[in-house]
Amino acid sequence: MGSPIRWYRKCSMGARRLVSCGVSGPVRVTARRSLQRHCCGDRESNGRDDTPLEYGFTLIELTVVALILIVLLSIAVPTFLAVRSSGRNRAAQANLNTALQAAQRLYISTASYSNVTASALQQAEPSLTYIEAGGCGQQVCNSSAPNDIVVLTTPYGNPQAVELAAWSSSGTCWFLLSLQDSWPSDPMGSYTDPAPTTAGTYYGKLAMSSSKSCNITGRNVGVNGGGWASTFSAAQG
Repeated sequence: MGSPIRWYRKCSMGARRLVSCGVSGPVRVTARRSLQRHCCGDRESNGRDDTPLEYGFTLIELTVVALILIVLLSIAVPTFLAVRSSGRNRAAQANLNTALQAAQRLYISTASYSNVTASALQQAEPSLTYIEAGGCGQQVCNSSAPNDIVVLTTPYGNPQAVELAAWSSSGTCWFLLSLQDSWPSDPMGSYTDPAPTTAGTYYGKLAMSSSKSCNITGRNVGVNGGGWASTFSAAQG
C-alpha cells in the first residue's frame, strides 16, 4: 500500500495549499492526471488555479441562529420593560416619601397640616415641584412627572390630613395620605373616597393612560382603585 497522492497548488492569493485526494496504491500517470483535475481543478499552463472558492452558511444553520435570537429577545425584552417600569414607579414613590417628610416637618411647628401649602413645601424641599390640588382655576391640577407633587392640604377640612399624588410614566398615578389623628369615614357627609379612620400613612395607586388624569380632585382611590394600603407594594389599582 502506498501513501495518498498529494499535489501542491497555488491559490489565487499566491499561497500554497496541500490537497490530498486520499487515493492509495499504485496509480498510472493518466489516472493521476484525471484525479488531479478532479481534486484540484483544471489549471492553466502557468500553474494558476482559477477555481473559485465559495464559503457560506446553509439555510438550516441560518434558521437555527434566527430561532435562537428570537428566543433570547422574547426573554430579554419583557424583562427590560418590567425593570424600566419598576424603576419609574420607584422614582415617583421616593419623591412622594420625600415630600411627606417635608410636610411632617412643617406639621411639627403647628400640629396641623393647614400650613402645608405648595409654596411652603417648595421652601422646605426645593428638589421637587409642588402643585396645589385646587390652584389651577377652572382646570384640575395634574402631576405630569415623578417630581411633580400634587398637594391637597387638609382634605375636606381635616387639618390632621394631607394627601399627595405623583405621576409615573409607567402609566400609574401614585397617592400618599398622611393622617395624624383619627378621622371619621365620612367627615363631610359626602366623602366618596373611603379613607382610613386611624392615624398613619397610607398608600394608593390608579392605573391610567395619561398624566392628564393624575390628580387628587375627583380621583378616588377608595372607589376607583383598590383602596388604601399600608405600603406602596401592597397598593392595588
